[in-house]
Amino acid sequence: MKRIVALLIGVVFTQLNINAQNREARLYLKNGDTIQGFAKILSSEKVKFKHNLKGKKVIYDSNSLIKLELENNERKSFTTYSYKQYPQGIKAVFMEPIVLGRMCLYLQKISVSGGSIFTNNQSAGTLGMDAKILYKYYVCRDDSFMVFEITNHGSVFNGNFVKKAKEHFNDCPTLIEKIESKEFKRGDIGDVVRYYNETCGLIE
Repeated sequence: MKRIVALLIGVVFTQLNINAQNREARLYLKNGDTIQGFAKILSSEKVKFKHNLKGKKVIYDSNSLIKLELENNERKSFTTYSYKQYPQGIKAVFMEPIVLGRMCLYLQKISVSGGSIFTNNQSAGTLGMDAKILYKYYVCRDDSFMVFEITNHGSVFNGNFVKKAKEHFNDCPTLIEKIESKEFKRGDIGDVVRYYNETCGLIE
């Protein structure tokens, strides 16, 4: 059952609040080109791009796109979304980098409303009062394409955080001690990854 849920999430869940309109964007393509214009994320895998608001639309996915930077209206800045894939996923999906370094931390925001699955075509405002957000955190070494879930917030399927931490941070015994003593908990995942990078990430 957990595997089925994971597969469904990998196919149709994605980040919230990034698709209400076309926004200024920079796209980084696999051929080395960087293009600027306006973009709208259509799903967890696809983005619509126009060189200008009246221009012809082009659809990009992980076959040709590495990442995009999308304007964040609230902060007047840009948020980066990179393609990453997890073992249960069928295709690569957009994730937001939270911590970069020897160990990287990525975030995927997922919307759930009344037990239903929502794609990125629906903005948060359409989900209703009962909508909730599931935050899934993934780690990878040296910013590799494949990422692994380390913890999440908002789901009954949290998994064993200590067990996963021992697997991914096994070369950092001081960090494992802090996790086992509960000095670091699942809610401190950002600090956990930063501690690893600062304390053990430079050790070959």
